[in-house]
Amino acid sequence: MNSDTDRRRSGLKQYLINQHCNSGQTLLLRDEEFHYLCHVRRQKIQQSFNIKDCRGKCFKAVLSDIVESSCTLLIQDEVEKRAKTYEIELYCCLPKGKKLDGIIRQATEAGVSRIIPLFSDHSLIHYQKENDFDRKKVRWEKIIKEAQQQSGSAMMTTLTNPLKVCNIPDVRENEKGYYCHQDYIRENSLRSLLQEDPWLIRIVIGPEGGLSNNEIQILEDKKFNPFYLGDNVLRTETACLFAISSIITAMELL
Repeated sequence: MNSDTDRRRSGLKQYLINQHCNSGQTLLLRDEEFHYLCHVRRQKIQQSFNIKDCRGKCFKAVLSDIVESSCTLLIQDEVEKRAKTYEIELYCCLPKGKKLDGIIRQATEAGVSRIIPLFSDHSLIHYQKENDFDRKKVRWEKIIKEAQQQSGSAMMTTLTNPLKVCNIPDVRENEKGYYCHQDYIRENSLRSLLQEDPWLIRIVIGPEGGLSNNEIQILEDKKFNPFYLGDNVLRTETACLFAISSIITAMELL
């Protein structure tokens, strides 16, 4: 069985490691890294997969040895991946329950560069203590890492602390901003707006109660355009995926 077949069967598109890598280098993995690679992902000796280092560089790696509590990787040639010429930032109003887990996972798999949770007038979630979000952020960053490894995304997705809608940055030159809305506010062609080839696209997704009129005015003043989601009423997590996929499709077809 060749290494390409092994990699497909393992389902591991890439492995993220928090250090610099170079061709010809060997890495010794222990503890959580060893457990994830050999016990969770069930990688075997001589299986190959891509590895991404802390700089975002991607290499082909081969699992060369496994002992009782560690394994060794041989770093081979650097892998060139087609990089997008634009980045997407997702500003998502905090949903209830564990819905943000799925939003973060799907946005990471789709190649979003930054995920920024939002407090809004209609949000049901408000963190009372400063460390409430920090505790959840640890889990969400693990979800991001798993999603990057599973999907093979070339983008290094990051998660920031929550903002209020009024603190979202203004849309500047060579950028585009959209807020998703359940009502038809004015005629806009997403594809025509993206013809200017922006390097950064910001998407704002409101809570299930929708953005307030005050928040819509704030976003309009910041040069955001309305993005009509259609007649169907969408859940927050559905709206996020719908908007991201629409933006990517429009950009890839330019």
